[in-house]
Amino acid sequence: MQKSKKIAELYNQVQHKNSLLKDRYLIQCIEGNPPAHIPSINLSIHPENILVFILGLDTKENVIGQDMSLINFCITNIAEEIFLHAYPCEIITYNQQVILLCNDKINKLQCEIIPQFRHLQLYLKKQFDISVSIGISRDKATLSNMAPFYRQASMALDQCYFMGKQSIVQYQLDFSDHLKSSIIPSQYSLNSLMLCLMALQKM
Repeated sequence: MQKSKKIAELYNQVQHKNSLLKDRYLIQCIEGNPPAHIPSINLSIHPENILVFILGLDTKENVIGQDMSLINFCITNIAEEIFLHAYPCEIITYNQQVILLCNDKINKLQCEIIPQFRHLQLYLKKQFDISVSIGISRDKATLSNMAPFYRQASMALDQCYFMGKQSIVQYQLDFSDHLKSSIIPSQYSLNSLMLCLMALQKM
């Protein structure tokens, strides 16, 4: 019994160390400083075709550092429950925001991924009174070139604050290279959502 307990403790320590290494590696990629050698970590995502999602609080007034950490911890855990069983993704906390990196090889954004984010937003609001908006990169990143796509998602999130709470905005460029937002309304088309869910059930 004692031996099993020690093995479990050792396993938890290894898992915790792997999680820390993974988070550090992904943050280095986001900051534009990926290490020359990928550490021995078990990533849930492939190194290409990555969409960057940034989840940000709709209001940060009167939110101190410890409260922000607890809120992000809550958001991260709920996001893991919703996404990790359905899609290959990684979820980390960076710059007081929750970042989700998700593979999207077959353009599942509108039909599969966005409805899951809508579910996340509604659940956080109902259960914890936490209102978040989401900025999405336009293009698909690679682990070796993540920084520009993180900036795209960050700029899209900035636009959310002009669109109202619980917005979802994807970064876009028009031909003049000015920022243009592709808005996915906070109410999200119920008909579109139902059609997507029906299509998924038939698969």
